[in-house]
Amino acid sequence: MKNFLIYIAVICSSALYAQVGVGTTSPDAGVMLDVNGKVKIRTVSDGPSASAKDTILVSNAGVVTKTNSTTLVRTHLNSFVKGYMNSITVSILSWKKLPFNQEDFDISSEYNTSSYEYTAKKYGIYRIYVQYKTTLSTATTLSIYKNGISYVTSSSLLSTSGYEVINTLVELNEDDKISFYYYATASLGISVDQNESFFTIEQVY
Repeated sequence: MKNFLIYIAVICSSALYAQVGVGTTSPDAGVMLDVNGKVKIRTVSDGPSASAKDTILVSNAGVVTKTNSTTLVRTHLNSFVKGYMNSITVSILSWKKLPFNQEDFDISSEYNTSSYEYTAKKYGIYRIYVQYKTTLSTATTLSIYKNGISYVTSSSLLSTSGYEVINTLVELNEDDKISFYYYATASLGISVDQNESFFTIEQVY
């Protein structure tokens, strides 16, 4: 009788800790519950808002896991770039690319500091901001180029603020390219202070 009870205890213990398969006869050894089919949860309790910000449940390759919500957002919205320049030789009466050859950050390595060009890695809506400051009052035009063609421009006689600015939303497909150009009608200086002449690109959707 004693041996029989030990045998039963061993069987029950094994059953408690073995993998369980629903809709499959070969459950994944890496999980406790392997469901082959749709899963329905009838009731889910709402957690406090603080905990909801920390972690959420996602499905990765069929396995339910826990991940940081910030990480999940960055996975889908991961284009954030800010650049500036440390030198420029100004030309007049022709369109010239602004030589933004330095970066504050580039989360997904999409900006080329040699060609002064941004290449989108995924489709989305992007907020693009660019500005420069000139040292002389003269007519000047700033333009955002998309795939080599002027997309939006801003021009003025810089007699007061000294800044030329564009702030806009742009729809980009994968491999679309963005660059920044200026046009000056007379000799002028463009500041290379990174707080005065810079651009940012941020994916918002």
